[in-house]
Order: sequence, then structure tokens, then C-alpha cells
Amino acid sequence: MAGLFGPFLELSGVTVAFHPHNSLQLAFANTLEAIRLGVHIVDGSIYGMGRGSGNLPTEVLIAYLGLQGRPKYNVIPILQCTERYFIEIKKENPWGYQLPYMISGMLRCNPYYATELMDRRDYTIEDIWKALEVAGEMKPIGFDRTIIEHLIKKGVVGSLGRAALNHGPKPAAEPESRVHVPVPYLNRHPGRDCLILANGPSLKSARWTFGPLSTAIARS
Repeated sequence: MAGLFGPFLELSGVTVAFHPHNSLQLAFANTLEAIRLGVHIVDGSIYGMGRGSGNLPTEVLIAYLGLQGRPKYNVIPILQCTERYFIEIKKENPWGYQLPYMISGMLRCNPYYATELMDRRDYTIEDIWKALEVAGEMKPIGFDRTIIEHLIKKGVVGSLGRAALNHGPKPAAEPESRVHVPVPYLNRHPGRDCLILANGPSLKSARWTFGPLSTAIARS
């Protein structure tokens, strides 16, 4: 995580926040590491309330900080609120640990790919794992149902398994290694210079080409 937060924490006058999801049950551990590295703000929600796998439970972090000798953190009011309201809310609108989010978290894939295949009730959990392995290698942006149809057509899910994608005939229209996925937020600001902040090599040293942006980088 140091490689992720480090470049941002080095910027002066910038507040860095961390919002963990709990797909792999690591929200608490990742939050403690983020705090250790110097992140200014961390997010949580009472009883971990959140879409799908949920978020860092606020009461877990507050209780931990209180037991570490920080008396200003009092978990009792949060526990009272949890017991009075959130336990019943979760029964009516469940969230938390779920297989689709665990699998998608492991394979670094949008969770909608897993939930879509599970909702169809036509495939085993092994089929779904194989499908998300291949989908993750395609590195799609967001979720697009055409990728699922592509994997089904190629036999990645079902009795043929992943071997069908690796050894079957290649279509003339598109490469097996990548399915073009149209997403609404691509090319949102065409023709404009953009500053991209992310981990990894800098845009200037990598000399990636992004139209007008590459010209701006070359001038820098």
C-alpha cells in the first residue's frame, strides 16, 4: 500500500482519504495500514453498511482505537445505534460477505460479472471462477454484458471450460485476448489536457500516448 499512497502523501496541501470495501474481509487490516502510512481520512459505516460486501465497520475501528489508549474514541454510542437500528435494517436489506464479491475481489474483476452469472443459475461456481479469471485478464473498464456473452459463446463457462478460449478458432472480428467494451465515461473530455494521478510509472517517463495529453507531457 505504500506504493499506492506514497505519491499522493508527498504532495503538499493535499488531503488523502481511503475508502475500503470489504470484499475480501480486509477492510479493517487495510485501514490500519493506511493510517500507519499517514493517510489523513479513512471511511467507515456503522455495521459495515454498504452495497454488496459492505465497508469497514465503524465500530470495529473505533473500538480498536479506544483499546489502544486513545480515550477520545468511545465506541459505546455506535454499538447502541447498531443494536437498536442496524441489526434489523440488515435483516431487511442484507449486505456483507458474499461469494460474488469475494471471487471478483480475488480475480480483480467488476463484481457484476460474478453476480450476473450467478443470477442465471446455469453455471457452477467453478465455471464462474473460470469466467472471471479470463475476464480479469481482458482488463475491461467497468461492466459490460457483451463480455459475458463472449465467454459463454466461447465455452469458457460450461462443460468446455477455459480451454475453449485458448484453443478454439479465433474470430475474425476481434482478438481473443481483448473484447472492446464501450463505457460511457471514456473520452469524457476530448481535446482537453488532463493531469492523471495514479500509482506506477509517471506519464512523462512512460511516454504513453493519449492524444493532446501526450503533447502537453512532451512540453513539460
